[in-house]
Formats: sequence, C-alpha cells, structure tokens
Amino acid sequence: MFSKESESGMKRVFALMLCFGIMFTATTYSINAEYKTSKNSSVKYLESSLGIEIPNIDTRSIHSMKELNSDQERYLVDIGYTQGKIIKMDFGDYVKIYESKKVTDEDIELYIITFPELANKKDMLKNWTHSDYQKYVDKSNDKRFGPNESEVIRLKEKGITILDAKTLLKEYKEYDKIIEADSEVLKEKLEGKYKSKIKYLEKMNQMEEEKNKSPLTVIFDKINLTSYALDYDDIPSTRQIHYDKVYTFAGYRYYNDGFHVDTNTSDPLARAYQESNAAHLYRLLCDNSNASPYFTNMWGTYSFSSDEGNGACHEGIDMVLPSGSKVVKSVSPPQYVNYPYTKKDDVIRAETGLIAVYSEYYSRTFYYLHGTINQVSVGDEVKLSDSLFTESNINTKDAHLHFAVELNYSMSTDTANEDNLDSASPYFRLDTLIY
Repeated sequence: MFSKESESGMKRVFALMLCFGIMFTATTYSINAEYKTSKNSSVKYLESSLGIEIPNIDTRSIHSMKELNSDQERYLVDIGYTQGKIIKMDFGDYVKIYESKKVTDEDIELYIITFPELANKKDMLKNWTHSDYQKYVDKSNDKRFGPNESEVIRLKEKGITILDAKTLLKEYKEYDKIIEADSEVLKEKLEGKYKSKIKYLEKMNQMEEEKNKSPLTVIFDKINLTSYALDYDDIPSTRQIHYDKVYTFAGYRYYNDGFHVDTNTSDPLARAYQESNAAHLYRLLCDNSNASPYFTNMWGTYSFSSDEGNGACHEGIDMVLPSGSKVVKSVSPPQYVNYPYTKKDDVIRAETGLIAVYSEYYSRTFYYLHGTINQVSVGDEVKLSDSLFTESNINTKDAHLHFAVELNYSMSTDTANEDNLDSASPYFRLDTLIY
C-alpha cells in the first residue's frame, strides 16, 4: 500500500494529467484523459483499499454535465436566475447552487418530519445550508448503518477503507461477511468500481468538451444524455443507463446505490421531499410516530431480488418495522380490501402474503407484501391505522414489508423483472401526493 506522501503525490500528478490531456497508464488500467476540462479539474480522491493502484475518485466531487429538467429550471428561476444564464447551466451547476443556499421554512418542516429530533433546533436549522442538511443525513445514516468500532478495526486490519466497505454492503449484507471474504475477490470488485468512476469522469469531460464546441447553442443530446448515468460494475453495462448514483437517502441502509433516473432521487431538492414522505409513510405503516425509518430497498433502486434471480428496478419500498411494531397498518382513509393475494403464472405459486387495498380517496391501490394475513378478508372496509397483517418472511429470505402503489383500481402490481419503473410513486403524506 502507498504511503500517505506517495499516494498524495500520485493523485496530484493524476489530476494534472487529466487537466492537460495526458494518457495515464497504471499497471492494471489505462486512463483515457484526452478531453480538457475546467469543471472537473479539481476532483477529489479517496484512500484506496487492499493496495489497489488505480486512483479512487470521489464521485461526489465530479461535476455532472447532465441537462436540467423543468423542475430544476423552475427552481433557478424562482431564486432569481435568468433564462439566459440557466440555458448555459447543467446539473452540476444546479447542485452547487442548491447546496449553497440557506434552507427555507418549508425545508425545515420537511427536515423535522424526516428527523423529529430537529424539532427543538429550529434556530440552528435557520443557519443551515442545504449542504449542511445533507451532511446531517450522512452522519445519521453512518451512526445507524456504518460499521461498529470492532468492525472498523477489523476492516482496517484487512486493508479495506470504511467508504469502500459501505459501497460493498448491499452485496454482502453484513460488514462481517466483507471482512471474512477473500481479499482477492474483494480487490477485483473494488478495482471494477474504481475503473467505472474513472470512466464516468471521462464521460463528463467529454460532454463538457462537446458543449464548449458550440457556446451559442445548447448541444446536449436529449436522447442520449441519460446514458451518462454513473457506470458501476454491479449493474450490467447494458442496463447502467437507467440508474444514477445516490450516496445516501435518509433511513436507507445502503450507500452509493443506483436509483432509476425516473425517480429523480439524484436531485437533492426532490430527495428531501422523498425522504420526508418516506419517513412519514413508515411511521403510518407501523403506527409509531417515534420510529426511525429503516429501509432496505427504495423505489427505483437496482434490486438483486427479482423473481428471475437477476437484478432489476425495484417497484416499491422495502422496510423493516421496529421491534414491537410488526403489525402493518392501513395508510389512508376508508378503503376496501381487493384480495389477500395468491400469485399465479399459469399455476399457483407459493402464497406471497400480499394484501391489495383500493382507496377511492387517492384513486390508488396499495400493495402490502410478505405478511401473515390474519386480520382482514376480501371485501373488508379498512381505515387509517387499522391492522392488516403481521410482517414476516413469507416468499422472501428476510422478514420485511414491501409497500407499493399502483394508479387507480388495480388487480396486479409490477415486480422487479426489468428496468422500467412502472409503479406509482409511494412517496406521499395524508392529503398530499408527491409525484
């Protein structure tokens, strides 16, 4: 492994090579940096694991050249930017502007729903920027889902950085399993991740170069632009175009995960609303206003638990309810149970433990999966906070609740078998739907 001095020197040389278009060749990987760039001339680097010599880029420091969507343009207009300035901006510009702004009263209310402990700290929150809030999310998730002191020591002894261990957590599920894994296998996985980050940086540099060729025209290719979503090796290369990386989501156990581009979760403004509504939904489902959300798959994340055993877009939210609150509750005004659901594909499969409930109030069908059904029958009227079933591991490896939403009256729900996000957004509060 490099010394701190040699590692720091290598990173400075690598940064200069990227700026001046020099080809960098490591013993294990050739980095193509032929595109000059200004917005990514000062990317940051992380400590590498297991003596890997490939530079480990901090993806959060890479300036994204994706185009703005209409909501982002509207936000910039609302805070005083002219269309003339906005047309020259990209997603990376938007994120920097958003993160630098002081939070509003509306932001504070969202943050308090997500983190009730902030309710008595409003004076402090008024001095926060949106970047400060994101740091709070990161710190909260680290406290709940990061490795404990013993695991930190053992990861260090094995030569794996904490950030790399977090990145591997979704695949290995537990830090102990990462520690016990073969070092050469881990090294190969991490080398793939490091390479994909370099690849992403080169794509952003190329996009900036293309944009600068025609300064008077917006030359972004609207069809191909989403193909610059961050590559990473645990998603097949032909499917990476559908996902953007998000480092943390409040209450979500896994780090640096891929979220389907249609969720818009990579936008920090949209994510704050989603986090607030997800936290509110969690507390409704377990009927516990003090519960800290614990999510194990989000709407649109790249899930490894599809019916066919391969990864695909996750339709809905997976959550583990707190101890003592395992009875799942209804989440809306009076509604009717469609059916306790038995899955059919020509033949009846094992019971999935699913209840479908149609709500006229929301014009939506709510799906509750993986429960022991002993509280309701088909045709029952249920209302807010009525008991539906008990969380279990029926038709799944680990006990959890899967909650999904379909528009209108529905007799089936989408499953994670491909990369289209077909289900409706599950992020809502009572009387407030977030699309």
